[in-house]
Amino acid sequence: MGGGGRLSRSNVSADRRTVPRLKSHKFRSGGWTSRGSGRSPRRRDARPPLSDTLRNRQQSTLTRQLRDNEDMTTERSKVELSAHDLRVVARYAAESARESLSIFEETYPGDRRPRLAVEAAWTFAEGAKRTKVQRTSALAAHKAAREATNEAAQQAAHAAGAAAAAAYLHPLAKSTQIRHILGAAAHAARAAELAAGGDQSVGAQRIEQARQRATPALVAVLRRYPAAPSTGTRVAQLMRALDTSLRSLYDGRNRSRNGS
Repeated sequence: MGGGGRLSRSNVSADRRTVPRLKSHKFRSGGWTSRGSGRSPRRRDARPPLSDTLRNRQQSTLTRQLRDNEDMTTERSKVELSAHDLRVVARYAAESARESLSIFEETYPGDRRPRLAVEAAWTFAEGAKRTKVQRTSALAAHKAAREATNEAAQQAAHAAGAAAAAAYLHPLAKSTQIRHILGAAAHAARAAELAAGGDQSVGAQRIEQARQRATPALVAVLRRYPAAPSTGTRVAQLMRALDTSLRSLYDGRNRSRNGS
């Protein structure tokens, strides 16, 4: 074949015979398939790679669904709560947090945020309407806890914040709501432990005092909710111990009343 000449039909046929035929692939439902040779089997284990945008969109959708499912409230998951019930819980929480205020104020005498949170809890417990004062004072007390460098003072401030937040106990049958009922007592017990050098017998003693201070009305509200969650923190352990003790006390009284 000379330069610039045309390819003959025989040469084109020869080239076609010597050049292997390339396979084209097409994705169908069920996997990638090859077309062209007719001999490649369908692969069902292969999938086209997802783009970053699609992957992020799917992840966002899944996260939103999980959040919605967690927050979803049905008629069966609602708890009956009256204003009186909320005040019973707030009073108990305020009593618990008041015991540990001195632990915070000994270290931070000029910081009144935890005390104001306890006072806000008392105001509601005594019959005033629930307002943003309880919420803002609770947030301020928890902020004081985060800013404190003394661990016992931190827990005392958290107890005060939990007391003010008790007014916002939600009528949802979830174990996480127990912290609105018993959180102040658990944080106060932990504060006493730490103030005593980490002596856990002091915390156990405070939990026993909190058990004795609980009224039948408080226990009745507590029993409408699932048991306190079990986690690894010491505060959670103290809260779980108090929760178990109060429920067993109620069960024991019922058995005695029924003569069994």
